[in-house]
Amino acid sequence: MSYLFIDTCAGAGVALVDPQNPSDVLVKLNPDGKAQVEALSSLVTDVVQEGGRPEKIVVSRGPAPFTGLRVGLVTARTLGFAWDIPVVGVDELLLQAQAGAAVLSGPDSVAQTEGQTPRWIVSLMDARRHEIYAGLFKLGSTGGRLTQSGTDWVGPASLLEEVAQGWDHDFAGFADAGVFLVGNAVTQVTGQTLDVKFADLARAATSLVNDTDGDPEAQRELALLSTEPQYLRRPDIQQKP
Repeated sequence: MSYLFIDTCAGAGVALVDPQNPSDVLVKLNPDGKAQVEALSSLVTDVVQEGGRPEKIVVSRGPAPFTGLRVGLVTARTLGFAWDIPVVGVDELLLQAQAGAAVLSGPDSVAQTEGQTPRWIVSLMDARRHEIYAGLFKLGSTGGRLTQSGTDWVGPASLLEEVAQGWDHDFAGFADAGVFLVGNAVTQVTGQTLDVKFADLARAATSLVNDTDGDPEAQRELALLSTEPQYLRRPDIQQKP
């Protein structure tokens, strides 16, 4: 079974992944974020021509800015309808953290080479307006799925330490050993960063979906059955009441 992964939270990218052979990922990217509608259609066409039609679509449902997120979700739903295949949504902050956890488990990761014990991953994504989206995730002692502390959050990076108090964390600052940052807004917060590639995100997305297949409770917990966009704030342009 092959999965088509679509993510338009930062630029536009698609990937084709076989859960039985996750090391082999076909990736097509348009990282500059321009002309996302035209670019995404072209990327999907290229991937399908090279790798064949998928049997399931996995799409990021945000949080992300309004326009780019809608492009990805509408494209995924349309393709799912046209191909008559399932479409599953994943939370972008969880996805970033899950990909980061996989990077941390690698033999060449900073945690392994420096003998650190990873405890937390903080996902940080650019929300524009000088704000960031953030989510805090705890690593299990024996691996497995991450546990989110608190809920997804949006606001100025300067308030993140204060907000973390409500996340019930047991570390005294993001620069502490065992706390790792991941996402395209990591430069706004001090701490140890993880380098996650788009292929890592695709593998993490298909792993989340594949591991919870047939487990309705886990799917509800991760909102994997939902393709509703997650903005965390209302769009600039709103209808009059």
